Amino acid sequence: MPKITATEDISLDYLGHKNTMDVYYHRIEGFQGLDTIKGIEGYCKRAAALCSLEDILLLDFYEGIEVPIPELSLLHKAGFGPKAENIFAVNFDHQISWEENIRQNQSVLHHVKKQNPLRLMPFSAKSSITQNLAKHWQTEFSWSSSELAFWGESKATLLELGEKLGHVPRGYQCSSENDFYHAWQQLCQQDNFTGEAVVKALQSASGLLSAVIQNKEDLQRFLANSGLGEMGGVLEEWHQAQSSPSINYWIENGSYRELFISDQLFQETPVQYGREGTCIHAGNVSPSTETQTIQKEIRNIGKKFVQAFIDKGYHGPIGFDTIVTKKGEVLFVEANPRTTGPHYGFFPAQKKQKKPAFRLRNEEIQSNITVQKLEEILGSLFLEEDKNEGYFLFNLYPGKFTGVLVGENRTQIDEMEKELSERLADYR
Repeated sequence: MPKITATEDISLDYLGHKNTMDVYYHRIEGFQGLDTIKGIEGYCKRAAALCSLEDILLLDFYEGIEVPIPELSLLHKAGFGPKAENIFAVNFDHQISWEENIRQNQSVLHHVKKQNPLRLMPFSAKSSITQNLAKHWQTEFSWSSSELAFWGESKATLLELGEKLGHVPRGYQCSSENDFYHAWQQLCQQDNFTGEAVVKALQSASGLLSAVIQNKEDLQRFLANSGLGEMGGVLEEWHQAQSSPSINYWIENGSYRELFISDQLFQETPVQYGREGTCIHAGNVSPSTETQTIQKEIRNIGKKFVQAFIDKGYHGPIGFDTIVTKKGEVLFVEANPRTTGPHYGFFPAQKKQKKPAFRLRNEEIQSNITVQKLEEILGSLFLEEDKNEGYFLFNLYPGKFTGVLVGENRTQIDEMEKELSERLADYR
């Protein structure tokens, strides 16, 4: 398959939006630090935004789960989401055998099997449950192996690739508390050291379980409170960034498609483990407002890293987070071989616009706000099936939800965002 550049129309046939039935199961497993996210047990609901009407959505059971999901009516209004009767809760458990898991979920698994779905579309290939489900149904699993997913997600992998390809911060993999102290000493001795480092868990995501440190005391405090000294991780030089674009690809048959470049949105969070100093991912907005020169540099560097993943045998979705330092240098700081957050904005927007602009952001609201109340508050802003611009939301949980603005260009998105903020202001 030839490479498709960002300037060409992207066919979504392979990417899951075609006239066939797929099973979406965005089970999250294999990531460290996610227990600090409010409502993480319901994150599998996010896949509803990617489903077409005939698709099947599987949700991990949790206390208080609602099936069908309450926000489904608003998704249907926008032209997204599966039928209510195609949403099922499942209860898989790694503490029991796969055979027992099959028996425990037999009714749902049998029903799905009868529908003869084309593919199983997961969140990440890390999940052995989703891998086993695809084999059980004898359906296509379009992602890579679990081993390659863990390899790609490891913060140490990007450091190793950076030794050959460059364009990553200086850093060290650490497997013990002493390793972290030694790495800090080594970094302090480097020429032009910025004076700060970031400590990260090997398999973390969204900026979780990480901290910016300025001295050994900061490092000691964070390691003691987080337990990272026992788990292991990486210590990298920290650069103050003027922006943080991300680039997303789809790898298939030894080639790749560039999907989009977006600007990342972040939010401050309460300290969990000590002196974190980092922000967690809160959303993305596209198209990026970075200069064409910077975007060209991101693409040129990205080609090298995505090819390294192809050479390793990885296939499926992958995104890379970058920073642009105050000196204008582009550094690649995260590899995300999975369904990344902005996918939940990009693919629905692609259905509405050939070259879409979108803004996806996690929103916090009063915990008693219902779907009906949100419909009343946001009213005319909502995207409708026969409209190409507007707002839709998903992943509703008491006190938070994820919302997406869709429009023709960044200017329109920014204007709608102002109105959205004004309408939600009294309900934060």
